[in-house]
Amino acid sequence: MDRLASRLGLSRSPKSQSFKEWSDSATVDDVHGLLTNLIKSGTDDGQSAAFRPERLEALEGVLEKTLTNATGEVAIEGVQALLIKSHTSLANELEAASPTISLLLHSHACFPFAKEVPLTKDALVRSVGLITKGSDYMFSQEASFSQEPTIRARSKTARMEFVFSALAHPVPCTGVPTKEDVLDVLCRIRYPHPKSFTVQQRRTITELEPLAERLLPPSSALPSRDSLRISISALRPLANICNSMRDDKGVEAEKVLAGKESLDRIEFKEWAKAASLPGVLDRLIGVLSTPS
Repeated sequence: MDRLASRLGLSRSPKSQSFKEWSDSATVDDVHGLLTNLIKSGTDDGQSAAFRPERLEALEGVLEKTLTNATGEVAIEGVQALLIKSHTSLANELEAASPTISLLLHSHACFPFAKEVPLTKDALVRSVGLITKGSDYMFSQEASFSQEPTIRARSKTARMEFVFSALAHPVPCTGVPTKEDVLDVLCRIRYPHPKSFTVQQRRTITELEPLAERLLPPSSALPSRDSLRISISALRPLANICNSMRDDKGVEAEKVLAGKESLDRIEFKEWAKAASLPGVLDRLIGVLSTPS
């Protein structure tokens, strides 16, 4: 059959990749590509995108026209300038917090892996989508098959723990991802399947674990989040932004910080809740995807 097709000048369609073939060979870059697709467009089995079309168009337009340099990487200074221009009343606070904002953008571009990636347009689309509330619904979706979970919800607590790891472990700028972070992504991206792709045909979380373990460095290569602390001085620029954007000017959040020199992950989550950190980051970073 192959010889006949060759004589007739015909080419056979490439064999579709099986899940096992993909799982055995997938790289961090492959998963990032599929995560980018998910964040931009969702999946054909009903997983939600992180952006409405008009917001994605606005974000990509900004990046294409004003922020991308000749190498294809986003100039972080351009992002900072745009944020300051969009939040003029917070100009001083944003200037002071520029290293923190840069760290959050870079770490979420790398998420959920411990490999540093260039801050390209697609990487920043991932980052903005993950930081802002656009991904809330995406991460709230769940599915199971034969009582085995195939897609699981990712809690806001888990998301704040990753933010903590990024701020408390700034070098390298990847944060400290865990296997659970990787599984939260793997379970909802559009990985290969030999039949028409439906949510019932997704693999169980357990079946995804070997790939998650392969794509992360050994646990000994990463610090435990329980061992991390963030100093109040390092947190202060971000805390000042949160205080300025809250109606109570941060009175409750400051009570969490009072008398402390640093915060562990539990204390950070307590502060983040009191400071409305998820909402502040959404308002702060979300302007990048606001239609003009």
